[in-house]
Amino acid sequence: MAQPQREPSMSNQQKLILLETGMTYIQNVLQDIRASIQALSACIGRLEGRIDRLGERVDHLGERVGRLEERAGHLEERAGHLEKRVSRLEGRFDQLYALVNSHFKWQTTFMVGGFASLWAAMAHGFHWI
Repeated sequence: MAQPQREPSMSNQQKLILLETGMTYIQNVLQDIRASIQALSACIGRLEGRIDRLGERVDHLGERVGRLEERAGHLEERAGHLEKRVSRLEGRFDQLYALVNSHFKWQTTFMVGGFASLWAAMAHGFHWI
């Protein structure tokens, strides 16, 4: 039977050195993790501040949108009033046009009649007729 080979055993001092090296490595890794956690905490704090400011801005925008909607309502109301006034003005212009048109017809009739009378008087005076 063959005897199992034994690995050379380490001395206690070598084991202690390996243990200290491993502990130092673990401590360094833990310090790196703590530094990363602190950096992340600071970043989260800044992000929370930005989120709060954005929330305030959104609230302010909500107020402004409300005021703009109110103004739009007033503008629509004013546009309705203006449309009514314009339609009334159009009606008045139609009446005025009809009145001017009828006056023009009367005036043209009187002018033609006047010229015809003047022509007839002149023709009678000059013995043309």
